[in-house]
Amino acid sequence: FMGASPVAAAPGLAVVNPASRFSLVGVVARASRAGIALISVDGKPAKPYRVGATVDEGLVLQPVESRRVALGPSA
Repeated sequence: FMGASPVAAAPGLAVVNPASRFSLVGVVARASRAGIALISVDGKPAKPYRVGATVDEGLVLQPVESRRVALGPSA
């Protein structure tokens, strides 16, 4: 997964690393970089997501490769 750069938190607030919230369980990739990724969010059971699907608020699944995927801002 592509992670976000750390940001400073307001006093009393913790910064959560977005990459720690997501776990890639499996990938079904095609030569066109389309495909499906099985992703667990916040320790919940993994769900399948197609390229372009919203995985979490403001994050969509970007093109899928054979051994990795990326999450990015929704268009």
